[in-house]
Amino acid sequence: MREDFSELRQIVTELAQAQRRTEQHIEALVEAQRRTEQRLEHLEVVVETLVEQVRILTQAQQRTVDTVGSLKGRILEWAYRGKAVAYFGRLLRRTRVVAFETIEQTLESRLCLQSWTRETSREPDGGRLCCDRLATGPFRLWPANKRPSEPKLRPVCTRW
Repeated sequence: MREDFSELRQIVTELAQAQRRTEQHIEALVEAQRRTEQRLEHLEVVVETLVEQVRILTQAQQRTVDTVGSLKGRILEWAYRGKAVAYFGRLLRRTRVVAFETIEQTLESRLCLQSWTRETSREPDGGRLCCDRLATGPFRLWPANKRPSEPKLRPVCTRW
């Protein structure tokens, strides 16, 4: 019986040690869980910051797209103005570009200016001209006997 009691004491001691080790493991797991929750909270803040930065970058990218589109349109207008002969020389003889401002009054007296503007403009002046430039010169494809005596103005739209 003494042996049984001694064995029982040994088993209880081993169980007590196992209980202490289990409690230490649980404490370690609780501490690891706490650190994980702190890191997760930090990651939530980081993700919120990144979402805001992506929103800002998206808006900036859209503004860049708008600006590049506007610049492409202006470059195209400059190209048409500067190289009118290259673009329209096959269609018109003695091609030259006429600035709209120089003939605006003449056009207003002969045409309804609204037919040359867009009603859906976002511009504060109430409408932009559909016709950016005017080119002058007789058409090359007309037979010689039917050509007009004076060059006529031809509208040239160069919006991008």
